[in-house]
Amino acid sequence: MHFDRFRQPMATPLLLREFGPPVVAQLTESEATALQQCPAGLDVRLTNQPGMYQLRASQFVGTVILPTRTVRIAPKVSVDRLVHLLGFAPELAQSFSAAEGTQFNDVVSAMKTIYAHALQNLLLRGLLREYRLEEDELVAVRGRVDVMDLTLRKFGIFPPLRCRYQEYTVDREPNRRLLSAAVGLANAGNRRDNASRLLAELSTRFEGVTLAKYDPKRVVPLRRDRLLTHYDPALAVAEVVLQNASLELAAAQTDAIAFVVDMNKVYERFVARALMSALDLEPGRQWRMQAYGLHLDQAAKIPMRPDVLWRDEHGHPLVVIDTKYKETERATPQDVQQVVAYCSALGLRDAVLLYAECPEDEHVINTSGIRVRQWRLSLRGTREDLEREIERVAEALRKLLSLLTPHDTPI
Repeated sequence: MHFDRFRQPMATPLLLREFGPPVVAQLTESEATALQQCPAGLDVRLTNQPGMYQLRASQFVGTVILPTRTVRIAPKVSVDRLVHLLGFAPELAQSFSAAEGTQFNDVVSAMKTIYAHALQNLLLRGLLREYRLEEDELVAVRGRVDVMDLTLRKFGIFPPLRCRYQEYTVDREPNRRLLSAAVGLANAGNRRDNASRLLAELSTRFEGVTLAKYDPKRVVPLRRDRLLTHYDPALAVAEVVLQNASLELAAAQTDAIAFVVDMNKVYERFVARALMSALDLEPGRQWRMQAYGLHLDQAAKIPMRPDVLWRDEHGHPLVVIDTKYKETERATPQDVQQVVAYCSALGLRDAVLLYAECPEDEHVINTSGIRVRQWRLSLRGTREDLEREIERVAEALRKLLSLLTPHDTPI
């Protein structure tokens, strides 16, 4: 993957804020097209002045790099808080804890430092290899000769010989993910900082590994086994990078490198994991995040996927929870209707809407009697304030569970 076109001098970076006021800047038509098509959720509109565009950021934060222009989108929360939210998972805790106390200007710089440290530690033990079946035409025998090919296609004339053999190779999927994340981060943001240089140097140690491209929407964490134990810290960070990075996005005549984080998903995952931990519940059976396989209708034609489904020890649904990364004065009708539909399909009478900022309230639905709790789990304040906020909401959920009567259980 070549990034030479990104080495030329760049204009002054454009600075936007998550859901902040619009910024007007001069762009070429190809730059505007690239920014519109990159996965940063940017609203790019041509103004009345030729060549001048208005840019507004949504819930995505991070960095987008064009050959001659960089766009940085700052989060509403501090970068330190965002790093804490991203790293709130058992498989990420070890890597992200190494960055605590470090001041970062943006999320890309933070991810570079975290990943460079994790990857350097992994490479001290070397890359894992695996045997892979290969088939090729060779001038000398290796492995097993394809006798049928030699007899029927070449009529006994050789070399070359078609052989099947086992190759002991480093070109395996975990290594491809590690390399792709390293190259992508090294070329995102400031490419002259220490973390970028270290990542570029570490990338040279992946000789024989294919540099693959990944669709962020299709990056699913690999199934871990005992051989991948020492891979866990670095591989978990690499998967976070690949899920949020899009490299070489062709748009008209301009390519873009983007590393952006969807704050809606960050908030959803953090809240679900933090409350599960505070309530001391097990994932999968009692506490299902992004519950799959559920439907609104009996014919299973209309799927639904609540953020969290809380079940009892027998697997029966108790409460549905939906998170909303919003600052609002009251729950919107669409949000309430969404969780009411979940409750109707699951036979529940209680749902919780968790907002990042809102007054707390309760809504009882006509006829059905379904109760929708409108609660807040704020990301503001210190780390201790956030921990107290998590415990406050967890305690409210415990109290809600204790108030459930047999009439409230699923039908």
